[in-house]
Amino acid sequence: MTATNTATAVARPITARRTVAHQSVVVGAQVAAGIGNLAFAIVAVRLLPAGGYAQLAAFLAAYLLINTPAASLTAGASLRPDLAARMRPIALRGGIGIGVVLAATAPWLAHFARLPVALIVLLAIDAPVAGVLALARSAPGVRTRSRWRPR
Repeated sequence: MTATNTATAVARPITARRTVAHQSVVVGAQVAAGIGNLAFAIVAVRLLPAGGYAQLAAFLAAYLLINTPAASLTAGASLRPDLAARMRPIALRGGIGIGVVLAATAPWLAHFARLPVALIVLLAIDAPVAGVLALARSAPGVRTRSRWRPR
């Protein structure tokens, strides 16, 4: 193999076909996740009384309020892996602070949101772990290089 062949093999152009193939896999996974979410919602509506389903929906909305910003840490740390180690203690301290506030105010929040206190306590337990887990997902050893990613 000559130097020209090696350079050509390493720097393959990104073709429309490769891009469409990669994105179709991503879209397929998103559709499958959406179908799973819909199935869960339909089963929950059928099995739970109206008040129980409302509590589940309120809990999941609060859960997303905690975990969606934390998930953005995954993307940020993937772009700047050098910051992940420095962000971990900050994310943990912030999560612990949010968890303590949620746990301390659980009875009042539960009354205001019309949720059982136990669900607010579950959110308080989730808060310290959300950011740390998001940063751990961005660690270089967690993923392998995708065959679809340009090299």
